[in-house]
Amino acid sequence: MPGEDIQSWSVTAANNANADSAINWAEGQPRASVNNSSRSEMAAHAKNRNLQNGSIVTGGSANAQTFTSGVGYTAPIPTGLRVLLKIGPALTSTAAATLEMDGLGAVAIKNQLGADLTAGAIVAGSYVEFLYDGTNWRLLELMSSIVSQTFTASGTYTPTSGMTFCIVEAVGGGAGGGGVVCDAAYALWAGGGGAGGYSRKVTTAALVGASQVVTIGAGGAGGAFGAGSNGGDTSLGSICIAKGGSGGAGTSAAAFGQAGAGGIAGTGDIAAVGAPGFPGFYMFFTTTTPFIAGQGQGGSSFYGGGGFGGQAAATTAANGAAGTVYGSGGGGGCSNQQAATNVTGGAGSAGLVVITEFINL
Repeated sequence: MPGEDIQSWSVTAANNANADSAINWAEGQPRASVNNSSRSEMAAHAKNRNLQNGSIVTGGSANAQTFTSGVGYTAPIPTGLRVLLKIGPALTSTAAATLEMDGLGAVAIKNQLGADLTAGAIVAGSYVEFLYDGTNWRLLELMSSIVSQTFTASGTYTPTSGMTFCIVEAVGGGAGGGGVVCDAAYALWAGGGGAGGYSRKVTTAALVGASQVVTIGAGGAGGAFGAGSNGGDTSLGSICIAKGGSGGAGTSAAAFGQAGAGGIAGTGDIAAVGAPGFPGFYMFFTTTTPFIAGQGQGGSSFYGGGGFGGQAAATTAANGAAGTVYGSGGGGGCSNQQAATNVTGGAGSAGLVVITEFINL
């Protein structure tokens, strides 16, 4: 290694007698050599200062940058060497990039996850810190940003420039509640629709690529005097998938309205099933009951909000309420000794995709 280089110094005091070729702190050294050793030690500190204070400006080209350390390193580059450089004019990177020190050859620059840099990761005129890990230069991001993209309708996800990794969260569509075929002698509730499942995935820019198709699972329709429709699946390509819920069963005289199941586990680091709806109910009465409520609610999604089951006074009927937030199930319809008016279940709510991006500036 060259002389006047802090990287060559030892953490063991005794070894520093000859650790640096330009600094001699050996026992019994001539008095005249003390001045030279002390001054060389000061020079080593000054060189290290310049490597870390941003006074060195890079040259070369945008994706093949170079710099001169001031130390005069020879191969190999010291593992753990850390430098703060000012990126030269018009040298904003446009793709994967390299960094060359002291003419020792171009070395790939990687981000903190070990991936190649994306366009714009190094910006002209900015101060950027690098660490040599023994193989590559690692970009130690001094500035970062978090950006969220939310999809309530199907479309295309295009990563924000500089995105290194992101967290994808998806909720499947909620299912519709069941409907009721009314009967004057019965109190009847249909089953509530199941909520969509929830999936979460941490993924990298390399896996996402230039873009991914976003599919938002539709909410299931409420049952028209029968079972509600299933909710649709929500996905970001094949990276993260959340399954839709199942429709609540309809009900009629002496027919139990079963609850709709929640969406099954999909694809992701976390893949949770959706909550089921509440079951329906049927009961034969010989006298008029004044008011019934509290059955056939839709399943609540990760975000809550299942629709209420119908609530009816004597000899009336009520439709189930729709799911109120992303991926929740619709409530089942209700009939309280009503002969004429059949009722429908509430619709489930559509799903959702939220992508939280971590960006290097």
